[in-house]
Amino acid sequence: PADLVDRRVEITGPVTEKLVVSALNSGANAFMADFEDATTPLWGALLTGQAVLYRAVR
Repeated sequence: PADLVDRRVEITGPVTEKLVVSALNSGANAFMADFEDATTPLWGALLTGQAVLYRAVR
């Protein structure tokens, strides 16, 4: 997609509400939600992360 062509400033981090809000307000070109290394691989944590992302983009 055209939105991902310019990725000079990108933030990667865990999917917590505080970090997602900070990343979206930072002015970075992109935020990559790290469900692999920065999130506990438990079903509840993955569902919570998905809910955080859903609320952030709505």
